[in-house]
Amino acid sequence: MTEKAQQQVLDLHGPITPDFENYIAGPNRMLVGMLRQLASQPQGWHYLSGASATGKTHLLLAVMHSAVNSGVEARYISLSSATVAAALIDQLAPPQLLLIDDINAIGQSQVLQESVFHCLNRIHQQHQSLIVTGNLPVNELELQLPDLRSRLAKCQQYKLKGLDDADIPVLIRQYLQRYALPVDKKVVEYVSKYGPRNTGRLIKLLQAVARAALEEKRYVSIPMVSRLLERSAVS
Repeated sequence: MTEKAQQQVLDLHGPITPDFENYIAGPNRMLVGMLRQLASQPQGWHYLSGASATGKTHLLLAVMHSAVNSGVEARYISLSSATVAAALIDQLAPPQLLLIDDINAIGQSQVLQESVFHCLNRIHQQHQSLIVTGNLPVNELELQLPDLRSRLAKCQQYKLKGLDDADIPVLIRQYLQRYALPVDKKVVEYVSKYGPRNTGRLIKLLQAVARAALEEKRYVSIPMVSRLLERSAVS
């Protein structure tokens, strides 16, 4: 195996840096365009809702990456992280652009909800910008603190849509081409038809396929994909 191929295999074991270029926008093209602009010119408060695997975290991290490259002071916080704590949020000095992921994850914590509420108040007072994500629209979130829901309701709200059937082949080709793997049209059609419909699980399948192709130094084939599906490589 060449040094380049070895490095590609190693890269598959770690996360791909989420950015706007490797996000398949599909029916969310206009929203992605708006987020690109906000990353370089933050303004206002925005709330993105969407089901699992619609790419909420990917987009927030893409905004973070783009903002930093544009010289914008930005901060990302995942409320679903086991390490997040009220003390961390209480000590946070509002940046130009604050990105809060998974607001729904604190639905059972009164302490965290109060910390986030006071943090949003500081952002409001200092006229800074905000983007929040959640799995449900604001009015459907299970929050115990009405004041926090009221604050979030001030956001411009958008809903991320899942990929259309026409977008799936684009995702398959783009992902595998990232590792310089040529993909036959029939393979793309096979994965589109028999692969997982959930975008997150589909990407796990593609990761397994890419790893197998690079390790075995073979082209991606239908038998290879079928074998990985049968072995439940992407449970």
